[in-house]
Amino acid sequence: MDKLDLILQKLEALEEGQKALGKGQKTLEEGQKVLEKGQQALEGRQTELYQISLAIRDRQEETDAKLEAMVMDVHQLHGKIEAQIEKLHAVSDELHIFRRETKSDLRNIKGHMRLYDHDLDDALERIDQLESRQ
Repeated sequence: MDKLDLILQKLEALEEGQKALGKGQKTLEEGQKVLEKGQQALEGRQTELYQISLAIRDRQEETDAKLEAMVMDVHQLHGKIEAQIEKLHAVSDELHIFRRETKSDLRNIKGHMRLYDHDLDDALERIDQLESRQ
């Protein structure tokens, strides 16, 4: 083999290497396209997740506001209940006083009735005595 054949062989080897590099480059380009599609899909999902997280945050803020309003309502109701309890205690105290006074008044009335009954019995007895004298 002479030098020319050797050069031809090397050129052929270079051409085959270049073809192999071309195939490898095509494979890399296809892989890059697949990666780009995957990246686009991930970006779409990331955008969707961002929108979902914003919606969740907005809902949480609404829930917090509603909870705060409920807490205020509960405090207001608690105050109203306390006021009603105080009124109930006052009415209960007045009722006990009224009951005690009424009991006392009834005892006095019973005592007076006994006296009146006694006086009536005395009067009837005197009437009977006067009628028997006639």
